[in-house]
Amino acid sequence: MHVIWLDEETAISGAMGPEGVPGAVEAGFQTIINNRPDGEQDHQPKSDSIEFAAKNKGLHYRHVPLAIRTLSSGHIEDMQAALNETPAPRVAFCRSGARSYLLWALAKAEDEADLEKLIEQAAGHGFDISAARLLTR
Repeated sequence: MHVIWLDEETAISGAMGPEGVPGAVEAGFQTIINNRPDGEQDHQPKSDSIEFAAKNKGLHYRHVPLAIRTLSSGHIEDMQAALNETPAPRVAFCRSGARSYLLWALAKAEDEADLEKLIEQAAGHGFDISAARLLTR
């Protein structure tokens, strides 16, 4: 399982299915946050199958689906709740990791200056989350 650590408590990864859950356990994660909407791609596992696999292995699970064109303050609030209410370490995933990075940054940023630092951090990891500037909170 390839992950990128965003802070001491949260990492992101690309797409994960039920078969990826044992790797999350082996890596020491306590929580999986799924940011992919069901039906995004053909043959993509549904959230409930990943949740079943996660809970079967003793992990916490949250589904905070985001289709990028629908980003709203509700998504940010749901991600904040997922980060605040689940045990760390946690891994958030989407197809590539970009949406998970974006949601994490928006949930964590305390002000515009903080958000700019997180956008720069993301760029250092090869992710362009500059769209975060467009959402006013």
